[in-house]
Amino acid sequence: MARTLFCVVVFFMLNAPFHCRHTGENPRPVLTVSSPWLNPEASVTLTCRVEDPDAEFDWYRAFPRPTSNYRQEPLTCDSSGTEQNSCVVYGQKQTTAYVCRAKRDNAQNSPVVSKPKFVWSRDSDQASIKVSPDRVNHSTSDSVTLSCEGSSAQWRVMRLTEADHLSNCSGWGTMTGSTCRINKFTKKTAVYWCESGSGQFSNAVNITWQTELKSESSSSNLSLIIGLTFGLLTIIVLLLLCYYKKFKKRRLARLTKTQGTNQDSVAYEVVNHSGNQPCTKSPHLNDRGDSNEVVYSLLELKNMRSQGNLCPGEQEPTVYSQVNPGTHRDLYPLFVVVTETLLKSGQSEAAQVNATLRADNTTIPAGGAVVLTCSVESVNNPSGWKYQWFRRTNGSTQAISVSNSNTSVTRGGDYWCKARRTDSSAFTANSNVVPIYELVSSRPVVTLEPSGTQIFGGETKTLRCEIHGGEDIKWEYEWMAPNSGISSNSKEYKMGKVVASDGSDYRCRGIRRGDIYSSTEWSETVTLTFYPTARAKISADKKDIPAGGSVTLTCSVIPPSPGWEYSWFRGRKIPEPLNPQDAVVLSSHQISVWKGGPYWCRARRGNPVYYTENTDYISLNQYIAKKAVSTIQPKWPRIYKEELITFSCDIEDEDYSEWDFEWRGRGSYRPPRQQKVLTHAYAFYNGQYTCVGKRKNEPTTMTAWSEPVSLTVYDYIPKPILAVTPSWLSPGDPVTLHCDIKYPSAGWRFYWYKAVPKLQKSYSYELLPDSNSGTASNSYVVHGQTHTAGYACRAGRGDPIYYTRYSDVKFVWSGDVQSASLTVSTNRVQHFTSDSVTLSCQGSSAQWRVKVVEEEISKLDDPDCKAMTGATCTISRVQEGSSVYWCESDAGEFSNAVNISADSM
Repeated sequence: MARTLFCVVVFFMLNAPFHCRHTGENPRPVLTVSSPWLNPEASVTLTCRVEDPDAEFDWYRAFPRPTSNYRQEPLTCDSSGTEQNSCVVYGQKQTTAYVCRAKRDNAQNSPVVSKPKFVWSRDSDQASIKVSPDRVNHSTSDSVTLSCEGSSAQWRVMRLTEADHLSNCSGWGTMTGSTCRINKFTKKTAVYWCESGSGQFSNAVNITWQTELKSESSSSNLSLIIGLTFGLLTIIVLLLLCYYKKFKKRRLARLTKTQGTNQDSVAYEVVNHSGNQPCTKSPHLNDRGDSNEVVYSLLELKNMRSQGNLCPGEQEPTVYSQVNPGTHRDLYPLFVVVTETLLKSGQSEAAQVNATLRADNTTIPAGGAVVLTCSVESVNNPSGWKYQWFRRTNGSTQAISVSNSNTSVTRGGDYWCKARRTDSSAFTANSNVVPIYELVSSRPVVTLEPSGTQIFGGETKTLRCEIHGGEDIKWEYEWMAPNSGISSNSKEYKMGKVVASDGSDYRCRGIRRGDIYSSTEWSETVTLTFYPTARAKISADKKDIPAGGSVTLTCSVIPPSPGWEYSWFRGRKIPEPLNPQDAVVLSSHQISVWKGGPYWCRARRGNPVYYTENTDYISLNQYIAKKAVSTIQPKWPRIYKEELITFSCDIEDEDYSEWDFEWRGRGSYRPPRQQKVLTHAYAFYNGQYTCVGKRKNEPTTMTAWSEPVSLTVYDYIPKPILAVTPSWLSPGDPVTLHCDIKYPSAGWRFYWYKAVPKLQKSYSYELLPDSNSGTASNSYVVHGQTHTAGYACRAGRGDPIYYTRYSDVKFVWSGDVQSASLTVSTNRVQHFTSDSVTLSCQGSSAQWRVKVVEEEISKLDDPDCKAMTGATCTISRVQEGSSVYWCESDAGEFSNAVNISADSM
């Protein structure tokens, strides 16, 4: 048993691989995602790792191809790559695959792309996968089918196992149309999803398989394991006996022992299987100097370099190891056979090397070429190789007569290579396959019928892929519209009845028929914008027909789009097509009319015909000689937001009960159809207004429009500025309040208030004596103030009164202690900004806040402590300059004020 274990160890030691990376090669990056399952509204973070600190990274989104691989489109992280190895993707809603590419400026080989990494979504509005029976946990005895549903005609079902093995249904099931039936013996716990030939991913499902356990199966499984074990041991013994017989006949060298005259020596003859003359080497005798006949076994190690000189003409030296004599001599030949067999297996594995194919680009530009490089990882002689190249297109494979390690190719296809040493006929295994795509010079263009990129619900739209310069080539066509998932190989893509999902980005390309690797570039993207319906709009250059004049009517489609024809109608109750004698056609969408009445229109286009909705009516009236007069009251120099104003329309010497009135404005506001309109003013009222009177019994008879009157509304409620003198109270001195409005105008009265602290809100306001009706003067004097207090003011005018906002609260401070007090620790006036100061409020209230005003800029703010601890506030750093601090309670109290100055050190 010990010898067998020794042989196994020797086998693995001889087969241990040693790989050396050549300078300039790009290592394969590894892509990871922040979460394999998509969370609603969450971003996805991609991380690309590679063993190269100088690498830069490119990011791609992968889309399924009709074949088994994926195409790549750049991802919007940075179009030229980024030195950071992470990328954040926002707005992902569907199952998506990503890859990354690592590159460096001085790399001699093409950049290497990572394996695709998936971020799955359990929801999808494009395609879906259905599991039957519909449950997460299944028994291995269940018959399970996976069905793909969506707009595509080509589907494949994919799965990713817990061992990170990606494969499609053909490897573990039977695909029939869009349905995959999982085979009984290939059921593995994995994530399953569908991929379409048009580039869509479905939602993903996680399926868990559970094995059914039966009581009688345990004993049968144990019997099966024991039987297999004894059978395997029997086979091994038979193989060892077979090798032992062959060893005796062909592998053992004969050892002859000779005696010297002056010294004892042992010479042995090595049997040269190539037929050359034998050569003789003399190893030392054993330490005991035994001269008795001894049986030696020679361990033959082939294809390994020996230590020392070679025999003449020896090409592949054989290394022999002397085996010390022992009592169990008959077991040594068997040991040698087992060891030699394991070594030969190790030699076969060690002789294998990997061929790797890289391309400087995977797309051949029109008239250009790409360079392919085949490299071999060989420890002994990396330059002693010859190469064989292969190209496969549409199932046909051909060899390329090139023996160099690189070649330039001008045609598309799947390429791979293999290599052999110059002194050997044995090839390496085939390299990886690199698909190369060839672009032709012809350029496709997407055309539209009807023209225009606007599409409307229910109409018919046809897209055509026109290829210029390739008229003599037979093309198949590929369309791409990520949001609608169309699948068509026709030159035309027709939308029977447009729906919302048809609004998308469309582009096409031509693929040479019979050669999927040769295609045009993608056309420029055409963006179709969906609208639920097309709406026609009628407008007139004038709303009324002057005496002896006419009006021009215009019919247009919203949103603007080409290809429309227009129909005109007159009348409200029984509309009928407009009589050609009552209008002059100016253009396809304009006419001139001279009769009053309601008019409307609609538009049509396409085949079959698609109609817009009908327009609203537009009514045209005729003028009479009288003229209306419009006014706006009050006539303040400035009208402010929400101030009350009145529009008036007057007709000289007329009874207003016989008239209706209409207003027209150049702003976005139109007053109601009344003689007087009372309303609050807003900035969007700004503009000029005119009015007209219409007789109630003759709707087409009206006065001339009034002269315009202008209205300018300032879009804010004014806020006055309050000044208080003095800032610090002196015994017996009055306090003077002065209230100013930034842009003074007529009509204001002023209202004066005392500010009362409220901890839940800043302050409440109480009118000062003799201020209920306001004062015409903008000054007010307070007598008898003895302690710290806050004041505010505002102004008002009009009936009902329009008030300004309250002014900011201004304070008059007192250093005297009243019912509430503020103490400072350390108790000094001058501090440094690095000092920590504790402010404590005392009084009858249980809730306090500390306020501060910077004297130079009179800015009211809380100190830098964010929360009070009871009635104490600790300031870690005092503000530079001079500031006044005081306490305010929820009961409305003010404490004495303290002036603290701080200098920077």
